[in-house]
Amino acid sequence: MKKLLRRNEKEAIRNKFGILPIFQLLLPAGKKIERELNVFHLSGEQIIIEIICLLDNIREYSEADAKAFLRDIDDTIYDDCRDLSPENTPDNELVLSTVTILKGLEILLAHCNDVRHAAYYKQLQTLLSFCCSKPQHSEAAIYVQSLFFNTLYRMDEEKLCLYVTQYMESEIFLSDEIDNFLQVLNLDRDDYDVVDVQEPDKITYRQLVLLFQQLLDVSLNPSYIVQSELAALIAYISGREKESIRRMIVQLNKELESGNPDKQQSIKDMEDLANRISPFNERIASGLRNFFEKG
Repeated sequence: MKKLLRRNEKEAIRNKFGILPIFQLLLPAGKKIERELNVFHLSGEQIIIEIICLLDNIREYSEADAKAFLRDIDDTIYDDCRDLSPENTPDNELVLSTVTILKGLEILLAHCNDVRHAAYYKQLQTLLSFCCSKPQHSEAAIYVQSLFFNTLYRMDEEKLCLYVTQYMESEIFLSDEIDNFLQVLNLDRDDYDVVDVQEPDKITYRQLVLLFQQLLDVSLNPSYIVQSELAALIAYISGREKESIRRMIVQLNKELESGNPDKQQSIKDMEDLANRISPFNERIASGLRNFFEKG
């Protein structure tokens, strides 16, 4: 969670994505919660985006990493909310925001009918239920769950299950689509960080990851590193957004496979970065140029 949505962004997101079953399920409860947050201006649309980002993270992680990721996810979400909220935000608003995101994710996972991973998704739901059952969360969790169930009662659950199941098996990442949509919407804003759009004298996310890969001499393969930890380190040092860096690490690792359509763009970006570095350190420049096989 990097920043709160503006009014025009919320409206644009509703108009663009509101027809999707995920939004139809989550938005009514999200807007109800939004109206109850008097100090922390977390919108229903932002709540949905956070839920979708968590869902997409789960899809990318290994089963072991996903379980570790969710084990203390309530603390992570609470801290993110606290960082974005005014200093006088009461604790009950932060708890309500946290629990709404957790319950929304839990309900989506409960409606995935992928029989191949049924036990795995049930384990994830159990972890989320445990987070919501903690004493500081339990009262809010009961209330939020009732809001979601009120919407579910009016929905075609069979259609929702089909949508969630197909989404979990697809190559589509809705969080990326929303992020790209907001980038286009905000191209004329000076304070919006456009992910991996090449600007004069500004390194792209792809180049940033490649540079650190060479500096640290590490693999991008999740079999050898924890990609989220590498992303956190790069974000800490560079001041750029962690989630965008993590997604770029995942993407670059995929581009290592021959025939990926983004491979040529990566080679071009690396050559540009290598040419800038070459006068100062030829070893690193050479490593960037040789990262991909160009055959």
